[in-house]
Amino acid sequence: MACPGTERYLAVVLLLNGAVNVLAAVMMIAFPALGLHIPGYQQLHYQTAFAVGGWGIAAFSFGVARLWASRQPAYRWYMATVGVLEGALLSLYCLARIAWSPTTLLEAALPLSIALLFGLAYAVAMLWRARTA
Repeated sequence: MACPGTERYLAVVLLLNGAVNVLAAVMMIAFPALGLHIPGYQQLHYQTAFAVGGWGIAAFSFGVARLWASRQPAYRWYMATVGVLEGALLSLYCLARIAWSPTTLLEAALPLSIALLFGLAYAVAMLWRARTA
């Protein structure tokens, strides 16, 4: 069992990451439907808006799972493991898109910063847990 400080830290990271996921999901679903621009992107074509909305639903579901796990100690570490994986993969994806496609740093800035921030926060939790075990 991890120390209480580690558990509290991870619960807060999950809560914050869940809230960010839900807010990003609302933006991805609602903005195109309302004709608003997603920061860093031009007006979306209806097919792109459909794909972004689908990604928004996935982000919403994952956000709700993180919010739930923040209150369920038995599931926190599973979500932390997935968070490290997600942070690493999304960061690499964003960097690859910047390097090998017309995607700009501005377009990739939001998902890249969120992926790096929370991926590292989950990694810190896991390292802290390993040191106190």
